[in-house]
Amino acid sequence: MQKLLSRVTLASLILAGFAAAQAETYALFIGVNDYPTPVDGKGNPLKDDNGNVVDPDLKGCINDVTEVSKLLQEKKILKPANTRTRTDKAANVTNFKADIQWLAQSAKSGDQVIFMFSGHGAEIPAEGDATKKDQAIVLGDDTLVVDKFFGEMSKVLAANGVNATYMFDSCYSGGMSRLPGQGKMKFRPMNRLSAKSIKSAPKVKELMRNVPLTAKAMNPANGEFAFIFASQADVPSIDFPGVPDKNIAPHGLFTFILLDVLKKDHTLAAGPLMEAMEMMFEDTFKENENVKQRPQAEFSSKERAEKPIWLP
Repeated sequence: MQKLLSRVTLASLILAGFAAAQAETYALFIGVNDYPTPVDGKGNPLKDDNGNVVDPDLKGCINDVTEVSKLLQEKKILKPANTRTRTDKAANVTNFKADIQWLAQSAKSGDQVIFMFSGHGAEIPAEGDATKKDQAIVLGDDTLVVDKFFGEMSKVLAANGVNATYMFDSCYSGGMSRLPGQGKMKFRPMNRLSAKSIKSAPKVKELMRNVPLTAKAMNPANGEFAFIFASQADVPSIDFPGVPDKNIAPHGLFTFILLDVLKKDHTLAAGPLMEAMEMMFEDTFKENENVKQRPQAEFSSKERAEKPIWLP
């Protein structure tokens, strides 16, 4: 019996080592520049206070996700075969559900999942939440995905031993990991994309319930996670229009700066890097009352904060 136990133990160690050696990274990138024109309750195009039709389109979001995906592949962190990218109309609720399932079901214990969204964020009223607000990302068909979805996703993947990095370059993104009752409101939002300007707002609660998350686990240890946010939970983020004369393409301002840093050294510790990003935004915009955006981050542990944003 003792010999049998030893063989089983040895086999387990071999399998564990094999799983670690074969660890994979799976990534889902969603970037939306082209949004449907918002409509009012009668189906007419929504107008601003000056009578102009509201144009919700952005410029730099597809560049954000494309360049991050390219960087990860160049650094051999991500294989093209393990990557999905959805942009504009393809970034709809049907594909989102399928892609989240693909991420969760592909990843096994020891693997890494990367999720990145660049596009509009929104604030909507929330019942049973201490802040009375939900933060959400806005897909290309105007469907909202609320913060609690990603909080639950991080718990499920971590419980299955999957490491994950979530990055959001969107307004109000600092709330996108929040579970019920967490978070505080500090600033008054500016120029926000409100629920009434998004015709699909009723889909919010349904989307959270209708995407069950399961992952392929093999004796999982808890996975680690990192949340990287372009702004606070209650503050818009900036869509940088680029500088055509200097061949600088449009981007989310946060992603544009972060990429510049990580192209030079993608192994920097995530925690200190994000603190430096926050300080840089503070120093740059401290005298500009119209720009309150400050990058934020959350980590599953101190040890995770000492590792790169994307694990090698």
